[in-house]
Amino acid sequence: MRKTSILGVLLLAAALLLSFAPAAMADITGNYSGQWKCTPPDCVKPGGAMHGNITQNGGNYGGSFTLENTTVGTLTGTINATLQGNQFNGTISNSEGTINFQGNISGNTLNGSFNGPLGNGTFSVNKQ
Repeated sequence: MRKTSILGVLLLAAALLLSFAPAAMADITGNYSGQWKCTPPDCVKPGGAMHGNITQNGGNYGGSFTLENTTVGTLTGTINATLQGNQFNGTISNSEGTINFQGNISGNTLNGSFNGPLGNGTFSVNKQ
């Protein structure tokens, strides 16, 4: 009887620990494509296509993205970002400056907002 009670308590404790274990982070690495849109009032260009890739090195994320139809034409920049839960936040930088972005991962979609020297807006890209 005592062994059965101890075993039951141990199984219950294990079940509770597993239910509170953090969920595994999604694999967000890969190629993405989608659209960016300018947020008025400072819109010279309404938006355009964007595409790129996300890589991972430990807890840091990198890669590059290209934004088309910007006020200076097509821009390609390097990503420096982190993932916490489903929040993917960071920068895209090149010689024109740095764009700050805040994104939310849901399945294979990354949606968010950005601000930088060429304007502010939103974006939505899908993993290919």
